[in-house]
This record gives sequence, C-alpha cells and structure tokens, in this order.
Amino acid sequence: MVYTTAMFRAIKEHNPQARVIVIGNTINKMLLADNTDVDEYIVFDGDVFSLARMLREKNIILHVPLTRIESLAAFFLAGVRSIAVPEVVRRF
Repeated sequence: MVYTTAMFRAIKEHNPQARVIVIGNTINKMLLADNTDVDEYIVFDGDVFSLARMLREKNIILHVPLTRIESLAAFFLAGVRSIAVPEVVRRF
C-alpha cells in the first residue's frame, strides 16, 4: 500500500475534483489515516457481492486494482466502466 500513495497524489494533482476511494484491510486503513489524498477508505471483509452493491451506489467510473482479484470481481459486478492495472517496475 505504501508505494501506491504516490499514485493517489498524482491523481489529485492532475484532477483535484477526483474522489479517491481506497479499498483494503484494517492495517492499511491505519497507514493511510492521515493521507489527505485519500477521500474515503473502505475495509474489505471478503464479501464480494456486498462490496459490489456498495460500489454500485457510489457510481465509480474507474478502478485500479492493486492486489486482490476479489476487488476486481466486485468492481466488475458493480458495473465500473474502466479498469486500469498499474505496473510496478521497481519494487523494494
């Protein structure tokens, strides 16, 4: 999660009106608690269909899956129109 914070900042710099919603576990929520580039954090408990219903209500237009295939499935089921997958070139 730490290496994605630069992506959140870049999104906000290029589109200040964008709403950045991060989905992840409780530990990562604590890591991002003070990140001003993240507008909302949703703790994912593993229930794909519940997450899909919640996402459908938020009218999300872009999803960037970073780790779990379940989140990709939830966004697909929610009808998200665009899915972008970043490539991490240099990991520590």
